[in-house]
Amino acid sequence: ADVLAAGGRVLWLDLDHNGGNEIALLLRSFGVESGVLQDRGRIRIASERLEGRDDVLRAVADAAKWGPDFVILDSVGELVPMFGGSSNDGDDFTMINRQVSVPLAAGGACVVSVDHLSTGHDSRAYGATGTMAKKRAGNGAQYEVRIVTQFTESQGGRADMWIVKDRPGNVRDNSPRHSGKRQRAASFV
Repeated sequence: ADVLAAGGRVLWLDLDHNGGNEIALLLRSFGVESGVLQDRGRIRIASERLEGRDDVLRAVADAAKWGPDFVILDSVGELVPMFGGSSNDGDDFTMINRQVSVPLAAGGACVVSVDHLSTGHDSRAYGATGTMAKKRAGNGAQYEVRIVTQFTESQGGRADMWIVKDRPGNVRDNSPRHSGKRQRAASFV
């Protein structure tokens, strides 16, 4: 919403099939005007058209011509199998990341990849599902978001965003210090 409000361009690769209408409603709730959401020069939501590897690569090639400033890739857990890879194989993830996220970032976009935590209590301590290559491959910051109070439409909620990785160190320098290894970057209320 902030990128769109500043006149920028956004590409949303909806691999989780949340749906273009739902994404548009979410953006409207953050103040994005209807006219902006209808302007394909400002925002493109690729959802129903993303069924496989070739569809994703076409969206990446289109982005190279169009030049989005901000890309949301939701989610990595869907991307890897779409390319025939294993979420637990570091080489598979690295190869797919180089075909999708790296070209998007090389085109100047800030690429935000959404992933999901492991379901097991003990494995959640290691972060996202699958290979540790996901943590290694990212350049910039990586966060873990945890729900503190479940969000509802009528009462809101709270989620804390914790710093997992901060390669240049800028986020950690500008976030409050906490005891222990974990450092909170933000709380969303």
